[in-house]
Amino acid sequence: MGRRPDRADDRRVRGRDPRGQSRPDRRRGGASRARGRDRGLSIGGHETTGRDHRPPSVTGDRRALADYGRIAVVLGAGLEDDGRPTETTLARADAAAALAREDDIAFIVSGSHGDEPTPEHSEAYFMAERLAANGVARSRIFLEDESRDTVANAALVAERYLAEVAPRPLVIVTSPFHMARALAIFAMVLGPSWPLEGHLASRTGQDEAREPTETLYLGHARALLEGTTPGDFARIAARVRGRGDWPPPRRR
Repeated sequence: MGRRPDRADDRRVRGRDPRGQSRPDRRRGGASRARGRDRGLSIGGHETTGRDHRPPSVTGDRRALADYGRIAVVLGAGLEDDGRPTETTLARADAAAALAREDDIAFIVSGSHGDEPTPEHSEAYFMAERLAANGVARSRIFLEDESRDTVANAALVAERYLAEVAPRPLVIVTSPFHMARALAIFAMVLGPSWPLEGHLASRTGQDEAREPTETLYLGHARALLEGTTPGDFARIAARVRGRGDWPPPRRR
């Protein structure tokens, strides 16, 4: 725990040209809040079992995201059969921790779990703990612990958090094999108002086996979102939850 990625892995991939977009308003309809009070997820103490599916008031005041100029979304990559996070899940959290050197960035950790049985803790929980172990203040960490695949990551992060803040640069933190699909799906959900960039995690021994399915799963996401309008977060989230396999049986 606590290992930071090598500098060689601190690489960014631009998803869309911000086209000279000015810095977003800190909050809609008000001045910036001070960050001295902890408004983020309090991860320690008494924990629920299952998917850490706690009320938004416990996972952090969503309005606090508007205090940050950039938001990083860290995507889970599954849990082992015994409920521990996979090597790839932890690598993504470590890569996100490298971004914490910038004061003006908040972190949304996104992911529930894969196949049943339901584990004690979610991917989001473990990534939040990893960020905290790397020195990231818990006031900067926000939890989305319902999603079980990439299209749900994008849809439910948007519904729970991004709908309430003005668009600003969004950094997608994931593995090299997954980055192109993740950026494409977030663009389909968010639309052109949100400038996207990618931040690459280190490769792990688990990545190679998952790479061949990327094109297939991107096609599934396009089919699912067909007929929706990018930026219509409520309708997109309803479409994702209303599909026949919700929740999907495994992380993909």
